[in-house]
Amino acid sequence: MIRQLKLDNDFKNITDDTFIYSNISKKIYDYSYNLISNIIFIDNNKKYCSCCLSEITNSTCENKYCHNHNRIIKNKKDINIKDIRNYKNTIYLLEFEIIHENKIYLNKYKIDYYYDNELIIKPKLLFDINKIKKYEIYKQGLYDVYKDEFIYYENTVILDFEDNITAYLYIDNLEDLKNTKLYKYTNIWKIKDQIKKDTSIYEITYSPICKKEFEYLVKMKLYNLALDSNIEFKGNFIDTFGVEKKYLPFMVKNNITELQLEALKLYKTENIKELDLIGYNLNIFKNIKKIKCSINYIHNVLNDKIDFYLRYLNICNELKLDLSSKQILCPKNLKEAYKKRCMEYEFKNDIYSEKTMNSIYEMLKINSYEDDNYIIRPAKDYDDLLEESCQMSNCVSDYYEKIVYENSNIYFLRKKENINESFITIEVQKNKIVQAYEKYNEDVRKELLPLLNKWESNLIEIV
Repeated sequence: MIRQLKLDNDFKNITDDTFIYSNISKKIYDYSYNLISNIIFIDNNKKYCSCCLSEITNSTCENKYCHNHNRIIKNKKDINIKDIRNYKNTIYLLEFEIIHENKIYLNKYKIDYYYDNELIIKPKLLFDINKIKKYEIYKQGLYDVYKDEFIYYENTVILDFEDNITAYLYIDNLEDLKNTKLYKYTNIWKIKDQIKKDTSIYEITYSPICKKEFEYLVKMKLYNLALDSNIEFKGNFIDTFGVEKKYLPFMVKNNITELQLEALKLYKTENIKELDLIGYNLNIFKNIKKIKCSINYIHNVLNDKIDFYLRYLNICNELKLDLSSKQILCPKNLKEAYKKRCMEYEFKNDIYSEKTMNSIYEMLKINSYEDDNYIIRPAKDYDDLLEESCQMSNCVSDYYEKIVYENSNIYFLRKKENINESFITIEVQKNKIVQAYEKYNEDVRKELLPLLNKWESNLIEIV
């Protein structure tokens, strides 16, 4: 980038030809300068204009010589203003270059901006801008002009291709795309507010050109879904979006994102904050059958401990616990419950504990029992305890530590006709049954007590 001051004969006035550009148009230069100067720097609750570094009180700069004078500054950035001379940053800008209806280029610029160290009193904002990429846009893909190679949409995962860094988009000429064959029916110019920053090449090339759903979603004013979703039109609303059409006004009003839509499919609410919470933690909430119970627990009990609760749910998820159980989903003492689950997770992933549990199982097999109708066998490992706990809706999965480190043993009584279905859970200590329960911790039916007494009398103590 060549920058040269051109002064008049008296060396007083700077002409409009202040800058001579190598391959950068003045409109792109001005647009770039507006981007990098339209920032409020925040340092210790004080605000500074990024252009002139003057302290400001609201969102405009009062310095009449500043580029931001009487201009609303929308972007904010935390910074140590004392270290401004060492400040450097880089942004990228995309621009549609329309030659005629059949020829469109997409230019990519790299903008490095920093502050002049030579000025003693107040550093001056400077920047260098260079065109680093030029793509010609086709229906089938992108032609990289500088590399002389073609990138086919069908052969390339464009989300992963080397130049897919998000960038700002020059939006002042978007409506000119109406006059091109590729973009004529896309209506992309209607969503310029959504794509003027954090835009990817994928979003403005492949999506509008190759996906018929793009035009459909833009017309519905679901702009975020048009830009970044895998929605396929399936003939009717509920099959397309996975929710009833009555939610459309809410979806439009909030310009719903793909994550928010996935959350809405799981939990039907018009509370956008709740959908954000669920959407950002989809892997957790997908396994929760009683999401309403969890959300109410967050609102009524947790206050500012949401992140702590999400960590708790995540570890419960890792342990494959039954998240339909209210006892697990909404613990009375979250801190204690979290500590307990962390210990279980450590035991489950501890090689020593796993080997010890396997050794205990091999020894306890001597106390197995079988007749024409029933079998009794020891628990094999943590996953075995967890499965029993899920089927029986009890807390036997919490007994892992007691088995490994204490003199407690767990056995399962099953019906022989269906040995994979839990029936009775038994805890034994020192060759004595200390507790035995059916599902939901119901007492064992009387007709089975003689069987348990007979089995108990023949137990061999394992040390």
